[in-house]
Amino acid sequence: MHAVQATFADLGLSQDTITVRGVAIQCRVTTEDPRKNFQPDTGRIEAFRAGEGMGIRLDAGSGYAGATTGFGNCDIFLNSSRHPSQDGAQAIGYQMAALAYNAVWDPA
Repeated sequence: MHAVQATFADLGLSQDTITVRGVAIQCRVTTEDPRKNFQPDTGRIEAFRAGEGMGIRLDAGSGYAGATTGFGNCDIFLNSSRHPSQDGAQAIGYQMAALAYNAVWDPA
């Protein structure tokens, strides 16, 4: 198998033939603390539930029950979700539902 280098013109593509067919919004859940200028928060995650289902595409990060977050332990990125939709209002609605379903509990 070979990688082939081609330009858009080689492929018969041009900017004026590109059409918008929908939108997608991506949300990232991290352990940053807005009360501390978005510095990484540290501690042990006792319970974790990702906002998934409803057609949401979920990219897993380091979020799970029992994870220890912060410097030298794991990435502050817990997960990322996105949902392709026909319009912005629908995409926002799906992401709001996914974020509402997210649950991270650190007793500290």
